[in-house]
Amino acid sequence: MFEAILQELESDHEGLWCDQVCINQLDQAEKKSMIGAKDIIYKSARAVIVALDDIEFDERDTAALREYADFVIKEVPDGTLPFYRDPSYMKTRPHLQSCLKKIIYSEYFERAWCGHELAVGKEHVFLARFHDDGTEVSNKIVRFTGEVLCTLLELSLLVELSPDEANERKLMLAILFMRLYQDYKPAELTDDTLRIQLQHNFMIMMTVIFPMKAGGDPLLPYELRAYDGNNDKVSIVLNGSESGLMLNRTMHTPDKLLGATRSVCLQRLMLVTLAEGNPLVLCTTGAPLQLTSNTYSWLNEFQTGDGNVNEGWSPLPPNWNCRYIELDLLIPHIDSIHTASRVSIDIATKFLSECKDHSISSGPLFESLTATEQEFWLARVTFATRLLACYLDLGHAWFECFPQPPGIAQGFLQDPRILSNAIVQLFGEYEDRPRERWWGKSKRHKAAQVLYRAIWSAIERSCPNATLEGFRDWEPGWFEAVDGGRTICFVPNDGKEYTLAIPDVLRNETYERLARGWILEKQSSDSGGCERGQTWVLRGKSRIFGTSNFENTGTFARNTRWKRVWERQFE
Repeated sequence: MFEAILQELESDHEGLWCDQVCINQLDQAEKKSMIGAKDIIYKSARAVIVALDDIEFDERDTAALREYADFVIKEVPDGTLPFYRDPSYMKTRPHLQSCLKKIIYSEYFERAWCGHELAVGKEHVFLARFHDDGTEVSNKIVRFTGEVLCTLLELSLLVELSPDEANERKLMLAILFMRLYQDYKPAELTDDTLRIQLQHNFMIMMTVIFPMKAGGDPLLPYELRAYDGNNDKVSIVLNGSESGLMLNRTMHTPDKLLGATRSVCLQRLMLVTLAEGNPLVLCTTGAPLQLTSNTYSWLNEFQTGDGNVNEGWSPLPPNWNCRYIELDLLIPHIDSIHTASRVSIDIATKFLSECKDHSISSGPLFESLTATEQEFWLARVTFATRLLACYLDLGHAWFECFPQPPGIAQGFLQDPRILSNAIVQLFGEYEDRPRERWWGKSKRHKAAQVLYRAIWSAIERSCPNATLEGFRDWEPGWFEAVDGGRTICFVPNDGKEYTLAIPDVLRNETYERLARGWILEKQSSDSGGCERGQTWVLRGKSRIFGTSNFENTGTFARNTRWKRVWERQFE
């Protein structure tokens, strides 16, 4: 393996950098100072060579990779991603799927500092051993680039993986695509756009780095290492996102380490980016940050599906801390939030079930999943069923009002009428939705593929806290505003009464792809402490998409000025 690494040198003037060798691991001052310089080291390198020494490829793996290389060379025009040339390529090649899964499970992609190398390096070359079935020892090495890995991950988007594999794929794609933006900075990004992109990278770095492993300083007492590892992750985020900030060295001292939990460290980073003026912090839909044994912050973790802001930002409220935020709230004038009708739920259930029978769905082999994975998959399917049922309740014409279909990835469908026509093809135009016309004609089969992909795309980008708890505890619903527009949102399914509000700073259409709908619960003084008074507790955040005009003040019942939204407490 070391000989293969040496062969990557292009001249005698190039050298190798290895953290473990080039940094004195026993000198704490040197280690801490080098943390602040790692981005410079890896950004300055011509290439980052990654030795995946814990995996081996066999003959079938290498044959699948060679076939894929031939496909790209012969079939994919320059400038075109393989996914758009043949989206189902990997779906029909199990050996290529097996090859990708080996890569995903490499320990390299579990380590936080390795995630940092992926984020800041210009180019990446991956090396793995080849195991020849006919020999006991092989010196052959399989070599592939970061671009190849990125396209393989894209092709796997139509392959149903286990929840752990799918989550790892999402994080790897996020950090690899974040790296691509760096190549366009000098020529194609204005100062404002660059500032926005760097802040988005800040959020992605938090999402990618914190699930990874960081062992902390081995010289510390065992009970402090996990806290030190969390501080290391803070340093990685600050350094890898080009924020210009670094963690104060005193934060690594034993007296400061106590209490540096994962949620506390994430909260510190999110308050930093809020101070920078990043509206994404107000629209994150991941798990709420649990600060104490009985308190959830008003801040939620960032998910890769939470989106981005393409244009200028509005000034953010100045009064906030870890326990509350004080801001203007706009409350739409609506009678109630409707959940999907029973008739539409029955039709949606039957349709999604038959998608699997007709090979449109490629869900995992249910019996092969763990009990937790089975519960996650069932909750996700139930959520998808209710979202499709809401679509059916609103009707096909609802989709024609959108320049881009709601909740669906940018560029997924070029014309919203494609989705509207698919619904007409499958279910008819009105209430007499025929159930036996779904299959039998090629155009209806294609329409079913379009609708099925649209549903799952919307779920990936819309569900608050896209985990087992999120799919189980939330459900889609819709409401009709005073302007006649109909809008989908997501609410807890616990039967309580909630208020939907939009922070005034997020009213502009610039933020329509973010989860700017705040789901609030009324909090009175006798249940939340006298300091709170009559105010709100944040239950979650929801993406809202529909035909209502939220820039029109007539859409809102009232503008509640400078209301405090507190953290949520529980017993």
